Amino acid sequence: MTERKRIGKYEVIDEIGRGGFAVVYRARDTDLDRIVALKVLRPSWTEDPSFLARFRREACSTGRLRHANIVTVFELAEAENLFYIAMEYLAGLTLRGLLEAKGVLLLEQAVPILEQIAEALDYAHGQGMIHRDVKPSNVMVEETARGVRVTLMDFGLVKAAEESSVFTSRGTLLGSPEYMAPEQADPERVDEVGPAADRYALGIIAYHMLTGRVPFPGNTPATLYAHEHKPVPPPRSLRPDLSESTATALIKMLSKSPDERYPDAKAFVAELRRASSHRTLAGKRPRSGHEVQIDADSDQVPDINTVSNVHARLTQLEELARQGLKNDRLVDVLSCCTSMLEIKKGHVPALNTPESKSS
Repeated sequence: MTERKRIGKYEVIDEIGRGGFAVVYRARDTDLDRIVALKVLRPSWTEDPSFLARFRREACSTGRLRHANIVTVFELAEAENLFYIAMEYLAGLTLRGLLEAKGVLLLEQAVPILEQIAEALDYAHGQGMIHRDVKPSNVMVEETARGVRVTLMDFGLVKAAEESSVFTSRGTLLGSPEYMAPEQADPERVDEVGPAADRYALGIIAYHMLTGRVPFPGNTPATLYAHEHKPVPPPRSLRPDLSESTATALIKMLSKSPDERYPDAKAFVAELRRASSHRTLAGKRPRSGHEVQIDADSDQVPDINTVSNVHARLTQLEELARQGLKNDRLVDVLSCCTSMLEIKKGHVPALNTPESKSS
């Protein structure tokens, strides 16, 4: 049997991820006999003493955060010229993995996840910490007996690198352009980056979860330009069954001006939760005649002969069927096809689409 690699007191089990800053391993703390996630900085980033000093400072600040939805940091250390952070090992999968599997979520599915991210961000902002790289791959999602548990990871690395000579010499783009606020996308506006930038990223995550894509796809300067200057594609153009109040909340959170966004993350999610409650009540409202529910904000039952409503529903079902085929979810495909046949019989089924099922 091959002897496992050791880094300090940690016995490396396997690699579980890598990015521009570090490689992450699943490892065993040989002193306490517990499994941890070991984030080891890439050697190229350790060439800059000023970066290491900022990295230590940010890691220490992160280590002081104590919140159920923020990953627990155990220690920052160095061994054999390797700098690493040992932190809580989280089961489950990243939100990115969840979205790749599901494609799109119901509002009722998205809100519990967004709510926990929001609580983590508002707490961190209250402690003077800004994440700067909020994105699905930095969010862990785990199904537990008490429901979904969400954990936010990777505070501080972007801030530590912002003034690094290594970063400057490479011309490296920090952060993730698809989730980057306009003020963060412009190097001339670095002094404007604050909690509102994290809230913008949360808005992008919500947009992605509810429409199946980010507003401005890509990781190029053109993506950054779009965040600064182009209007966000209307959410209902991508998913017509979203309520008007849901779309309005998303657009407000993605305002170009930081001051025009929600004052805190919880306020944004509270608005989405209200929209979810309205839709649930609308779904339970007794109907006479045809069962049509496209816009849950409306107290009027749309006429089945309204072509736009029928077309929107068919388009949604067709897209869900395609996602089902792509992910080998044949039961969901059959359910979509059955719903489409129901429409031909004279009514649009209530919004109870297959993506609400677990894959």
